[in-house]
Amino acid sequence: VVFSQLRKNPDGDERIVMVNIGNLPREAIARQIEIIKQYEPRVIGLDVMLDLQVSWEEDSALTRVIAETPNLVVGEKLIGWNEEKMEFEMTIKPEDHISTNAELGYVNLITDARTQEDLKMCREFTPSEIVAGETKYAFPIRLVFAYDSAKTQKFLDRDNDVEIINYKGNISSFAFDQYGMKYPALDVHQIFDEEFTPDLIKDRIVIMCFMGAYFGDTETVEDFYFTPMNENYVGKAKNDMFGGVIHANIISQVLDDDPIDRMSENAQIALAIFFCLFNVFLFKIIYGAMTKWYDGITKVFK
Repeated sequence: VVFSQLRKNPDGDERIVMVNIGNLPREAIARQIEIIKQYEPRVIGLDVMLDLQVSWEEDSALTRVIAETPNLVVGEKLIGWNEEKMEFEMTIKPEDHISTNAELGYVNLITDARTQEDLKMCREFTPSEIVAGETKYAFPIRLVFAYDSAKTQKFLDRDNDVEIINYKGNISSFAFDQYGMKYPALDVHQIFDEEFTPDLIKDRIVIMCFMGAYFGDTETVEDFYFTPMNENYVGKAKNDMFGGVIHANIISQVLDDDPIDRMSENAQIALAIFFCLFNVFLFKIIYGAMTKWYDGITKVFK
């Protein structure tokens, strides 16, 4: 309710631009990167899994472009959570000829969903995780560190295992983007046709990710989530935000130095005791003043 109804809309974030990769093959993604890097972005994030083996003819262009592109972060995925050790056992990452030439950041988001078709509600994320004894950082943390290492380190120094995402907005070209600020976004064809001005990309964080086969594609469920910005917070609702845009919201939160703090356990206990005593005191007053109506009125409070 706070995110979608009550909070004043934040200003737009001019530090980030979203790029839709749609269902492009790897050689076409490579061409997108070539076009984008001509306009001198500060850092490029490629939020797509490149772990499947493909022919060298299909993969060679992307391998070359990644090797030639500085400040490029590519997604990986953590799997095999070990409850006893409280760490992941391994990562699914791009093939070696890709991963050795790029920074890696895990794209895992916290949801209760087991499949892409399940309801995927995303409220939180982990800035870092341990994988087989090695510290791995989240995809948006890798990106924002390349943009502003001081603010990123300040955020990491909070030393929270899990952070609440302070959602700020959706992409400016999507079908239901009426809530919050807007992230500028370019669809697949707009990159190839270069339908943008150089200042839209220069010195910005560019996040390349799947945002439907085209803008307005509401049939897809791939990498498509429910967030607290969804106006329909009860009953039937449509997914409202792609995973790459969630990463953008995390980046804005870090750069704006605008985390959401959790109440301490002691404060929670103190408030619980206070409200419990207040409730009993209130019931006592109602019982003395309106005995006949006591049961009905107190059920409303409960």
